Amino acid sequence: MPIAYTRRSIARLNAAAGGRFRGELAQAFVLAMADSIAEAAARVRPILATYLVFFPNLAAETGLDPAFLEKLREQARRDGLEATFSELTDSLVAEHAIVGPPAACRERLGAYAEAGLQLPVLFPDPLSVEPALKHLSQG
Repeated sequence: MPIAYTRRSIARLNAAAGGRFRGELAQAFVLAMADSIAEAAARVRPILATYLVFFPNLAAETGLDPAFLEKLREQARRDGLEATFSELTDSLVAEHAIVGPPAACRERLGAYAEAGLQLPVLFPDPLSVEPALKHLSQG
């Protein structure tokens, strides 16, 4: 989910708690580390397409235009999920996942922390497990 989702979640929790939520906010992320955002985004694109096409309740929380989401669903129904991949640009994937070189991934996680996220739960793709442990476990 994009950072805007984190901010909306905190606002919802604060409202439900009468003004100040006292718990911790956790959020799950798919993570792909690679030399470039494009390389990492290519590994995450099928996962994002699956969520946007087959999980409309989650897709609605992304803040993406409902007409765009419906276009993806129709395209997947007609031509298969892979037909939607070209609609999911690298920047769109990067907005909804943690992708790219280690420094970009750390920066992105920092932006979520600034938005109020206390506990990122990372789901690295198989090629990213070792790099994530190496580069993200440091302070």
